[in-house]
Amino acid sequence: PRIFSSCERGEAQFETYLTQQPIDPDLNSLFADWSVANLLQDDSVADARYAYDGATFHASATGRATRDAPFLGEVPQFAANYVELPIGGGSVTFNGDASVQLTEAADAGEIWWSNRGDNLDSRLTRSLDLSGLSTAHAEFHVWYDLEDQFDFAYLSVSLDGGRTWQALPANHTQPDGRTGNNYGPGWTGSSGGWLDEQVDLSSFVGSQVLLRFEYVTDQSYNGQGFSFRGFSVPELGSETPNAWIPEGWVLVDGPVPEHWNVRLVRWSTVGTHVDPLDVSGNGTVRFELDPNATREVLVVAPTAPRTLVPADFTISVSE
Repeated sequence: PRIFSSCERGEAQFETYLTQQPIDPDLNSLFADWSVANLLQDDSVADARYAYDGATFHASATGRATRDAPFLGEVPQFAANYVELPIGGGSVTFNGDASVQLTEAADAGEIWWSNRGDNLDSRLTRSLDLSGLSTAHAEFHVWYDLEDQFDFAYLSVSLDGGRTWQALPANHTQPDGRTGNNYGPGWTGSSGGWLDEQVDLSSFVGSQVLLRFEYVTDQSYNGQGFSFRGFSVPELGSETPNAWIPEGWVLVDGPVPEHWNVRLVRWSTVGTHVDPLDVSGNGTVRFELDPNATREVLVVAPTAPRTLVPADFTISVSE
């Protein structure tokens, strides 16, 4: 029960819980052990960590590597692939992505990203001086992957220094939510790629205003979040890049390192063994197959934090 006593969510919730335990395991190694347990369910191996009490299931192989051609795999973060390796010995090279984008939108270069999580309310705010204008509009590009009709992103304006806010309609916002979860016109669902947006600000000319992007989620599920780039108000001239004040938002200008948990599981006449493999920072590890093994499976489990973007890997087997 204590695992849910924290206000944190996702992997951070488990990391906090694990630091309070006597053995203080780290999340990556625990997840790797759990992934192997799903395959083995054998309490005679090692210290019985690779089994559940009363479990009768075994994870199935998700692929098979051969000596004929490299095996190509893709696996989500905090998930596992189980790749059968050929018997009879040989050399194996594993190559995985060294890094991964926080969101698929980051392939477009520098972006503002809402972050992601459940029960989230992240904000990105700036001031705009529209006092000398007779008309104004904002232009920008958006990419979003949000829980449809439950999680919403908004662009809002305040005329009273942030005490009250008015959500603004854009080209692809929805005015009403079927679930009643929205606070006004907002983006929800999936954009399916980058979209061009325009927001009319003419009702606010003659004033100094605050403009805010806000991302609000409920519990249970969240997608990759909301991103935008290329924000400008053409009537004001050049953009001020450092004008935004983030509260939970992140200016993303590159990928995050991938962390690979790779375990070699070997069955032979002398027993079953689990070998942790030390994957280098560039995502590579080489190892030898046991010529006496009756079965060998490579368990591949990436654990890059915060991202839902899957990781790619290859397995090459030679004599």
